[in-house]
Amino acid sequence: MVRLVHYILSHPGKRKSNEDSVFPEHVNGVGARSFIVCDGVGGHRNGEIASGIVSREVGQRLVMHEAPGEREILEAIDHAEKKLAEHSDDFPDCKGMASTLVGFHPIDDEKGYAYWVGDSRLYHIRNSEIVFKTKDHSLVQMMVDSGEMTEAEALSSRSKNVIMQAINDGRRKAEPEIALLEDLREGDYILLLSDGILEGCTEDDLILHLNSNPLKEAVTEIRKKCEVHSNDNFSLIAIEIHHA
Repeated sequence: MVRLVHYILSHPGKRKSNEDSVFPEHVNGVGARSFIVCDGVGGHRNGEIASGIVSREVGQRLVMHEAPGEREILEAIDHAEKKLAEHSDDFPDCKGMASTLVGFHPIDDEKGYAYWVGDSRLYHIRNSEIVFKTKDHSLVQMMVDSGEMTEAEALSSRSKNVIMQAINDGRRKAEPEIALLEDLREGDYILLLSDGILEGCTEDDLILHLNSNPLKEAVTEIRKKCEVHSNDNFSLIAIEIHHA
């Protein structure tokens, strides 16, 4: 039986408000079955509202299923999109709000689904190596894919925060991606994070902290580095996989 140990970090960084949201909220330890990080877009607290609606609605729908499949994941995301549209209809000042989404849900001892919209990321790490990572729905990722820009150039590009996909209030239907992670092993790590984490830490930094510390302390060290180097909100769910 799979046992997931997780620690959660969500911080406003150098900004006045935190437009990131996580699911489950403010829970560390074991027992959770669905994990989500969202990064809101909209300003004037609308981003905070959007990310909160998306993380809550998707998370609560998926925990109703012991082993959701792709259909259930897509239905949960569609449900969240409808909730955003309803909120915008009720509160016109919220028109235009949107949110990224990245999630992970285990379905048995060795498998789990990763799903995402936008530039919030999931990493599957084993023995200091990245086994899998999501590909951002962003302008710079499109330019990297087309050969117009290198990955190193993308990190410092002025366009690095331009996303091509988001869960929004009905202006354009989101096109989520879903990946089945089929080989989850003892001691593997799953990281879900908003882009603010990568403002403060490189991928090598994340791996170094995981290798050098127990999970809780690793998250603390990542927070300290992001507090210094990240100007954005930053959120992280770090999960360590054990087979009981």
